[in-house]
Amino acid sequence: MKNQARKAISAIGSQRGISLPVALILLVAGALIAAAGAQSSMWNVRANSGWSDRQRAFFQAESVIKTAEERIETFLATAGDDIAAAARAEGTGILVRGDSSVPASWKTWPGNGNVVTASGGLDAAEYFVIYEGAILFDSESGLSGVSGSSDLDGAVLQRFSIVVRAGGRQEGTTVVLQVVRQF
Repeated sequence: MKNQARKAISAIGSQRGISLPVALILLVAGALIAAAGAQSSMWNVRANSGWSDRQRAFFQAESVIKTAEERIETFLATAGDDIAAAARAEGTGILVRGDSSVPASWKTWPGNGNVVTASGGLDAAEYFVIYEGAILFDSESGLSGVSGSSDLDGAVLQRFSIVVRAGGRQEGTTVVLQVVRQF
C-alpha cells in the first residue's frame, strides 16, 4: 500500500503541466475567432449602411425628376410656339441643346437655380433640364419613345432631358440620373 502511494505521488510530480498551455492556446484561438467575427460583422454593417444611403439618394433623385417634369409642364403651358426661344429666356432654368450653355458634365455645370432642398439629413438635390427639340410622333416607327399610342400619330412632341444629382447622408454618396421625356 505504501508502495502504491509513493508511485501515485511520484506520477503527480513527474507531470509537466501540459493542460495549462493547451487551455491558453485554445483560449487565444477562441478570442481570435471572435475578433474575426466581430470585424466581419462591422464590415457588413458598413456595407449595408452604404447601400441604404445610395437607395435614399436614388429615391430622392426620382422625386426630383417628378418635380422637374411638373416644372416642364408648367413651362410648356405658357411658352407659346417657339419653345427654344422661350427656354432661352432669363429665369426659366431650361437649357437648349446646341447652345454653349449645356454643360458637358457636372464638373463644368455652373448651376441654374434648380436646387431642391431635402429632408431627413440628405444633401440638397440639383437638376438641370435640357430642351432637345420637337419630334413628330409616328406609332409605326416607334422612334418617339412613346409606344402603342396611335391616337398621337402626327402629333408634335417636345423632348426634354432631365439630369439629376442627389446625395445621401454620408459624404461621397451621390446618384446621378438622366431621363428623356416627351411632352
